[in-house]
Parts: sequence; C-alpha cells; structure tokens
Amino acid sequence: MGEQLNRRYIKLVEKKILTPICAELRDYCGLPDVKENPISQLELDHVWVMHGGLFYYAIRKHIYHGRVSKDFSVVVARAVAAMLEGTRAISTGQD
Repeated sequence: MGEQLNRRYIKLVEKKILTPICAELRDYCGLPDVKENPISQLELDHVWVMHGGLFYYAIRKHIYHGRVSKDFSVVVARAVAAMLEGTRAISTGQD
C-alpha cells in the first residue's frame, strides 16, 4: 500500500509542480515549447534536484534539528536564481 501511495505522490509532484517548472524554464531560456517537444526525463531530474534540496532543508531543520539559514525565502530565492541561470548556461546551443 505504501508503495502505491509513493508512486501517486511522485506522479502528482511531477505533473502539478515539476513539469510546469520545466516548461517555465524552457520559456525563460528561449527553448522549444512543450507542445513541440515533450519534457524529457533529464529535464525532470534536473528540477527534482532543486526540489529535493529545498525539501531536505526542511528535513534538516525539523527532523534533525540541524543548523539552517533562518530565512527560508532567501534560500528559495537563491535556489531559483541558480536554477534559472544554470539552466540557461547548460541550454545554450540546444534546439
């Protein structure tokens, strides 16, 4: 039962959160629209990395009671800025 719940959660996160982020990253970088070229697994994996990092911030803070930056919004802003510019940098020259 737990395995099925996990699969549904992953599909939901990919459909409702990560795929739209991938589409917005493409738009930001001037890459082909998802209607022309579907989101690849590599693109989803790239965005999962950011999602996982932000998620793990909460784990470190609330589960492990570890040291984390006090202002989560700054952490998010930096992660998004890095994602935007990093995606632009690795996308240069792609169709």
